[in-house]
Amino acid sequence: MFNGKLIVNFIIGLLAVIGLLAVLGTGAMWAMHTGMMHGMLSCGGTMYQHPGF
Repeated sequence: MFNGKLIVNFIIGLLAVIGLLAVLGTGAMWAMHTGMMHGMLSCGGTMYQHPGF
């Protein structure tokens, strides 16, 4: 990327890896949350009781 600037390339690469891990981690947490809270075996009916039903 920057010719002759090894430290700048290293820092940019490190930040890119950290950003990629953050995005993938957020996606995984969203998928797990959706599966647990809204999936087939969720406990939403038990947690959110509606009076009169």
